[in-house]
Amino acid sequence: KEFPGMVVQGRGIAGDMTESLRARLRDNVFPLNPKNIIIEIGGNDLIYGKCLSYTENNIRGIVEDIQAYDKKIKIIFLSIPPTKNRDLNSVVPALNATIQNLAKEYNFVYLDLWKQMRHPDLPIIKDEYVRYLEFGKMDKIHFNEKGYELIGQLVRPLIK
Repeated sequence: KEFPGMVVQGRGIAGDMTESLRARLRDNVFPLNPKNIIIEIGGNDLIYGKCLSYTENNIRGIVEDIQAYDKKIKIIFLSIPPTKNRDLNSVVPALNATIQNLAKEYNFVYLDLWKQMRHPDLPIIKDEYVRYLEFGKMDKIHFNEKGYELIGQLVRPLIK
């Protein structure tokens, strides 16, 4: 919906972590012969208690695997966005800084969703992007359609 006129294949899996994404690149992503790969990964690693260095090493491996497969693929790496989970939000900026540094080291695009989606005065997601489930219960991790629209607006100009 956010990429009209473009062929887009979603390969995200709910609950995915860096190690499982890396393990399935060869069979699940590369056969599509992508020109662009848009990645947002790492939040679940933090939720499940993986240490920052472990997640960093897996992200490094993901990027290296993509570049070894085809150096022409444009990698667009989305930062981990803010959530309504304050404990998670306290660690996310450290991982985002690491991803930003890796972007410089490996020459890929880093798109800072944290800055775009964060409440101006608090380290949480803006209320306008909060997803609500049945009976008005708040989803503290995922964002709503307006959040996906924002991501589409930010990513579209970066796709070749």
